[in-house]
Order: sequence, then structure tokens, then C-alpha cells
Amino acid sequence: MTATGYTGGDPRKLDRTGYTKGDVVAADAAGALTAVPVGADTEVLTADSTDAEGVDWAAGGGGAGTPSNTVVAETSYGQVSTAGLSGTYSRGDHSHGSPSLTAAAPATTEGIGQAAAVGVAATPARADHVHPLAAAAAPAGSAVGDTQATGAATTFAASDHRHSREAFGAVTAETTFGQAASDGAATTVARSDHTHGTPAAPSVPSASGTVAAETSYGAVSNAGAAATFSRGDHTHGSPSLGTTGAAAAAGNDARLRDAPPYPASGYGLLAISADPMHHQGSAGFGNNQLWATRLWIPANVVITNLHVAVRVAGTHDGTNPNQIGLYDDTGAQVDTTADDNTLWTVAGWRGGALQGGPVAAQPAGRYVYVVWLLRGMSGTSLPFPTNADDANAAFVSTGVGGGNRRAMYASGTALPASFNPTSFGTSTGFLSLVGVS
Repeated sequence: MTATGYTGGDPRKLDRTGYTKGDVVAADAAGALTAVPVGADTEVLTADSTDAEGVDWAAGGGGAGTPSNTVVAETSYGQVSTAGLSGTYSRGDHSHGSPSLTAAAPATTEGIGQAAAVGVAATPARADHVHPLAAAAAPAGSAVGDTQATGAATTFAASDHRHSREAFGAVTAETTFGQAASDGAATTVARSDHTHGTPAAPSVPSASGTVAAETSYGAVSNAGAAATFSRGDHTHGSPSLGTTGAAAAAGNDARLRDAPPYPASGYGLLAISADPMHHQGSAGFGNNQLWATRLWIPANVVITNLHVAVRVAGTHDGTNPNQIGLYDDTGAQVDTTADDNTLWTVAGWRGGALQGGPVAAQPAGRYVYVVWLLRGMSGTSLPFPTNADDANAAFVSTGVGGGNRRAMYASGTALPASFNPTSFGTSTGFLSLVGVS
């Protein structure tokens, strides 16, 4: 049978002739009609976008195929997948099989510190499988001073395991006095109810029937050597009150009334000639002048340094010496400071150490004189009592009945070896502000 159609060569129209049995006419992408030859038996016309006409003949998807009587076994691990080449189909109740479970116990014993491993077995493990564990071993014993350790054993400890302990040891006796402390070196432990013992109680001495008297000043301390003890109501006595330098002052003692309200220790001194608050007047000095001031030294005071107060610093021209001297109450020289050209060139408390070293303390208070020498200076002034005047010397420098003067001055170019405290130089109301430390 020959197909018929339109003639004239129009690609959008069918020709009457030129076709073969089974041809199918289809349009290509340009719209031209083309015959698509018939396919093989049982093939069906199928849309195919890769073909020029968009259709092609292919095997049918339905119909009765040939069943396969074999199947690919999958009874081992590690098989790869494949699309297959068989033209037969698998039956609906087919199966591929599966790998067998292992019948053997797990081969690996799990011990402490064992590393993980993927394994190489070709069989799976059952869900209720059990790995054997490393057997329990006896724990190590401990001793005093053992340090902690992680351990290197590959076995586990049983839940009711027990470590051996140190043994109990003997105790050190402490039954005598004077035993030294010791850390000890024992490897045993002490029981909780242990005791070290104690020294026996010493014998109690008898009571003393006498006591050391302390009724005078200047008594030195003494630990004593008596084997007896003092009674609880014993007394040592005490020195009597009085008005002399060697006795304590009563409440109405003149020595207390004359004491400055601000102590010498407030100025870093052990003794001072007057209250600095009352020395806010001043006077200038010429060269080659000696000034002497009487000073009370309390009992048990060691004299190491001499000091003189300077109000306005002066300028030195190099003339020597410039010193301060210490004299006893008879006017005899005890010691002096070193010659110092800067002695009067700075305001404030000026002075220095005695060249012969500290003068020992005395058990009773005493008077001394501090004498200072000024040479080669200009512009220096020292503090004196307000409104000081030589006309006041009769009651400022001299006491009832005369005697040693409190303040005096004289010309000189060196500190004297001695002087007469009752008549030296000129008695004055210009009391120098001096001190010792």
C-alpha cells in the first residue's frame, strides 16, 4: 500500500508518493515533514528529543517478557552494585540471599588501654554478642609516702578489691623536757588512740622568806638564782619621793612645774635647755664669741651628740674653728664636736657627734654646760627668749644665793679647757637654745 498526499514540493504538505510500508511522517525542528521508517516487530513509537523528528521506535515497556530462573546471590559482604545485562525479568518473590551471622565467639579480648580497630572479619556480630574482658588482678599495696600513679596494668580491678595498708608502728615517747621536734622516718602509721606520754611534773620549790629590795633608783635588773618562789602578796618596795636629782618628784615638785609642756623627745632630743616656743626672738652675732648654756641631763641618759638652734644661716669666710663643747657642772671640758665650717651656714638644729664617742649615762640626773664657738661668720643669728636682755641676767641667769650661772658669753678663738661657771664672761638673759641626743 502506497500512501498518498499533496504534491508540489511544499515541505509542510504531504506528497502523494515516495513512502514505504509503515512509515510515519513527523516534522523536524524547521517544520519540514519527514518519513520515519517503521521499527522492528514489537517496538512502539516513542518520543525521543535526541532524534531529529522527535520520535523513534523502541522496545515496548509492557507485555509478556521472559522470566529469569536464576538470581544473583548476595550472601557475602563487599559486593559491588551493577545494572545488569539480562533480557529476562525477575519474579516478584525472588531473593538475593544475605551474609550469614558468625557462629564464633568474638576473638578480641578487651583490656585496659586497648585501641579501637575496624576489624577484618567477613561475618557480622550477633546483637547479643559479648567480648571477654581482661581478668581481675590483685591490687598493689600502699606505703607511707607513696606518690600517686596511673598504673600500667592491663587488667581490671574487681569491685570488691582492697589495697593493703601500712602496719601500725610503735610511738615515740615524750616523757622528758627539751626534746627536739622531728618529722620522723617511719613507714608505719599511728593508731588514733595513741599517746606519747608526758614528762613527770617537776617538784614545787618552797616559798621564799626574803625579797630583793628596790628602794633606790638606778638598781640594775637581775634574773636571780634562788631555788625558792615568791609569795603572791610579796612587794619589793619603792624609792622615796624627794626634791633632789636622785629622787622621784612629788606632784608639787618644782622640777615638774619647770618642765616644758612639750618634751625634748618631740624634737628628737634627750634633753633641751628651754621650750623652743619661748625662743622666737633672735639676735645676730659677731665673730670670736663663746656662749655657754647650763643644761639638765636626766638620769640614765647617754650623751652622743650636741646641738645648737640656728635661726638665720650665715656665710663663712674660712676662719677656724667652729665647734660645740660639753663641760661638766664644774666647768671642766668633757669632749667636743669636730671643727665644722658649715656649722652655722644652715638654719635649724645644728651640731654633731662627740669626737671621743658617747658619754656614759649616770644613775642620777646632773647639770652640764654646752659651750659653742662662732668664728669667721657673717649674717648669722640665733633664737633667744622673746625680749631677752642682759639687764635680766640677775634673775634669768643667776638663782637665789648666786652659784652657777645659767647663761654667759665671752670673747675667744678656741673652746676653753675649763672655765668658772660662777664668774666666766658676762652673765646674760640671752639663753641659747641647746640640746643633746
